[in-house]
Parts: sequence; C-alpha cells; structure tokens
Amino acid sequence: MKIPVLLLGFLPNALLHRIVFCELPGFPLTPGTHFLDLFDEANLDKAQNFFLSCNTPQLSPVAELVIKLSGLRPTILSFQGFCREKEYLITAFMDSDALLELFHEQNSLDKESSENIRRALNLQMEGTGTPDEISYLEEMSKVNNELISTQRELSKKNVELARLNELKNRFVGMAAHDLRNPLSAISSFSRFLLDDLKEDSDPTQAEFLQIIHDTGNYMLKMVEDLLDYTHMESGKLKLERVETDVSQILRDTVRLHQNLAEKRGMQILLESCPDQCMAMLDVVKFKQVLSNLIGNAIKYSPENTTVFVSAVCDGTNLIMTVRDQGYGIDEKEQELIFEPFKKATSATKTIAQSVGLGLSITKNIVTAHNGTILVASKPGEGTTFIVRIPLRT
Repeated sequence: MKIPVLLLGFLPNALLHRIVFCELPGFPLTPGTHFLDLFDEANLDKAQNFFLSCNTPQLSPVAELVIKLSGLRPTILSFQGFCREKEYLITAFMDSDALLELFHEQNSLDKESSENIRRALNLQMEGTGTPDEISYLEEMSKVNNELISTQRELSKKNVELARLNELKNRFVGMAAHDLRNPLSAISSFSRFLLDDLKEDSDPTQAEFLQIIHDTGNYMLKMVEDLLDYTHMESGKLKLERVETDVSQILRDTVRLHQNLAEKRGMQILLESCPDQCMAMLDVVKFKQVLSNLIGNAIKYSPENTTVFVSAVCDGTNLIMTVRDQGYGIDEKEQELIFEPFKKATSATKTIAQSVGLGLSITKNIVTAHNGTILVASKPGEGTTFIVRIPLRT
C-alpha cells in the first residue's frame, strides 16, 4: 500500500481536529483551521460539496481537488472520506487506488466480524475450542475477507465511473460552449431574413427560413440547458443573491411570455401577486425558474387554454404557483420528471421539442435557494407546480 499524502480528522463544523498523518512538506494547517482553507476560490463549491458527502459511515465518492496553500505550488489530489464517531476522517492521495486501500483496511471490517476473527485466532493459539467451532470461525473469516475484496473492487469501479462522469461533463460542457455562438448567429440571421422578406417573396423560401429559425432556436435552447446541467452537476452552481422585489420579476416574466401564448391561442392570467414582496434571490436564476415553468405550461397544453400564475408572501416564504389546463401527468411519473433527460408520457401529445433538462435545472436552482418544488397533477386535468422559497436564508 502506498503512503497517503494527508490523513486529517475534522469536526462536523469543518474545523481541523487532528492531523493523523502528513507527508506534505511545509503543510501549514494547524488544529482549528477550516477545511476550505486548503483550496483556492475556484474549488470552494466543489470542496464544500465533497465535505458534505462525507457525513456517512460509508466512503464518499472521490473528488479531485486542487490544493493551493501559501508556500506550496498548486497540486491535484484525490480526496475521500467518511464519518466515524462524530469525526470526519479525510485523506488525500496522488493515487486514488491507494486511497481506497487505506480506507478499506481501516473501515471495512465491522465490529462483529473483527471480534469473530480475533476469537478464532485466540482459539488457535491457545489450542482450545472444538474443531467445529474453530472451523466455523475460520470460514467466517474467509467469507469476511472475500466480502472486503468485493467491496474494494466495487469502490474502484465507482472511482472509475466518477472519473468517466467528470470527463463526460467536461466534454459536453466544451462542446455546448463551442456550439452556442454559431447557433446564436443562425437564429439571429434567419430571424433577420424572415423580417426582411417582402410580401411577394417565394412562399417556399419563407417556409425554409422559418424551419431554419425554429430549429436553430430549439438547438440553442438545448445547448443552453446542457451547459446549465453540466455546470450544476459539477457542483459549480453559485448564487449571487440580492434583495429583490419578487412582484416585479413575476409581472415582467408573465408579460414576456404573453406573445408566445398568444401565438398558440392561449392566455396567461396573473391571478394574484403581492404589491411588494422582498426576498434574497439570484435574480437571473429565479427568472429561469419562472420561465421554465411558464414555458412548459404553454408548450404542454392544448390551444385555447389558460395558464394561471400566482404568488403570495406569508412573511417567511414566497409561495409561487403555475397551473395549466394541459394533458396532466400520471402519478407514477411525477417524481421522474425532475430527473435529467426524463419527460412525462403526456409530453408526446404535443409537437413541442425538449431534451428533458428544464425541470431538473429548475429543481436544482430552487434547492440551492433552500426551497422546495412540488407537482400536483392528474391525467386530463392539468398540472400545478408549487415553488416555496424562504424570503431570508
């Protein structure tokens, strides 16, 4: 087994409790230092999410983080940890396989198995105990060792899967980023050409331009969703909260979607809205939540129906509701729709295109605001989304 670079014990408040082992020269942290002091600003969100994932007796997923401490050059280390007796044991390796080996040797034997193995060894050394008893305990020891080996292999596979997932996120993020600019140009220029068409223009030409414009818009929305999703999945969602008048955002967003609704022969009705409701929100992300919910209500509802939007402030929470008269969602699918790339069966009844990331992104944003999102729906009776976000967090 290779020697770990760091093995540290932290309290639940992320303060360093003890340095179990350290082979990193010039390591400057001392007991009482915060865990996040190991990292630069670019790694703070990911490091914080990793620390939270260590709050179980099981090994956390491996996180590759860059440490940047005074007097030390930036170094990529593989971090993994777990919680034992109210202490977070966190280690960092250059080699993540060695990291797994260390923790499995420390933590994979439960108390009962360890006691049985110890008893078997004592019986053998003392020459006491019946042959059947010794044989039984030896067999238990063998089975336990096999189980440890299996767990170790599974953990190694999980590490590899985590690495592949990170590689996938980077690739998707880079590809989506590179596609965004040309798709924006296609959408903008096709809109310009459509607006510039004369009344006596060739109808086929107008039809083709409209197809180019609509397809470009769809692909641009898909790319934007992929960028948002990979950003959130990587633990990089960071809110810029400011005190905001929710009422004004609500009115502006409803007004923004009126044109889209009218094109489908629909209307949006703002049923209730407080005169003024101040909350600590990330304005851009909150608008994204509203736009996703209202946009979905328009896309997945029949023509000549109404989308109802309302909001109330109860002094503690903002409670916002978006209700449509659409096709509804089966009860078995109501949790699935918040998962990435999942869509309700009723979505197939419309020609609306979607990659299935909007509601997953919406839920992530609401959760980041310490809020909740619920859905109530029955097939054929429409769907209601209820968002609850604390005014102060």
